[in-house]
Amino acid sequence: MAIEDCRDYQNHRPEEVGALLTQESERRSDILQAIQRVFDAHGCAGTTMDQVAEEVGVSKVSLNNYFAGKEDLFEKVFHLAMDEVDAETARLLDDVHSRRYPGPVDPGHEREN
Repeated sequence: MAIEDCRDYQNHRPEEVGALLTQESERRSDILQAIQRVFDAHGCAGTTMDQVAEEVGVSKVSLNNYFAGKEDLFEKVFHLAMDEVDAETARLLDDVHSRRYPGPVDPGHEREN
């Protein structure tokens, strides 16, 4: 968690803190998905912070509490997209590997091609 995202949780029980952090993480994910929709519709150059704030359902001032500007928004959405690509690539590689080498792997012996 980034320093700027820290909240004062000292008045909450540990299980409440976990729930609050989960809610914040889910909200941030929802915000990033909304931002991605705006960039998809208008492109980077055509996207404004006002459009993003409207899509997210917050004021522009609130949006600026989470992100430094449009470039920061784009960077976060880009990283989100790359995470999705990485996850799909790993899934596909696992699928290819399991088709090529069915059955359990014996760690003491190498497979022959």
